Amino acid sequence: MRTSLFIAYRYLFAKKSHTIINVISIISLISVVVCTAALFIVLSIFNGLQNYVAHNFNSFNADLAITPKTGKTFIIDNEQLEKIKQIKGVHYLSEVVADIGVVTYEDRQLIVQIKGVAPDYYRLKHLDTLIFNGEYLLEVGENSFALLGVGVANRLQCAVSPMVNNALTIYYPNRNKKFSASNPPKI
Repeated sequence: MRTSLFIAYRYLFAKKSHTIINVISIISLISVVVCTAALFIVLSIFNGLQNYVAHNFNSFNADLAITPKTGKTFIIDNEQLEKIKQIKGVHYLSEVVADIGVVTYEDRQLIVQIKGVAPDYYRLKHLDTLIFNGEYLLEVGENSFALLGVGVANRLQCAVSPMVNNALTIYYPNRNKKFSASNPPKI
């Protein structure tokens, strides 16, 4: 290793006049150093960005989810819920129903994932701290509310304001009825 470094040093910094080979060698050395540094910086940024995105996306997902083996839903009784709550390490348990539906606002519509959650669901992942605009509110009296993601709110152009009546309409198919796209029912 010492010999190769000595030869490289003598080759690059000889007392003879700089030839084109020395200039090309110095330029290529500088370009390798700059490219390596740029690659190191970009990969470091992506690593930090990946951790940031993973942390923020995981704030919406539970650490552990119990899902049905087949179908979309399953029946669970209070006795089973109590058994799950007694498992060591379980701090909070919430039932969630999630599926795809269509949301309309004024003349705009969007296919979205809809989650039906319990009123105290914010305890699971502290969703109330992630609210950008508005407040965490799911139900007041007989009025039901929706929490929209930023992307959904932008696509629907739906402003969050207590002064504006933001009436969303949510369409969800009845899972007990048959539907044929080739012969839709008449409304």
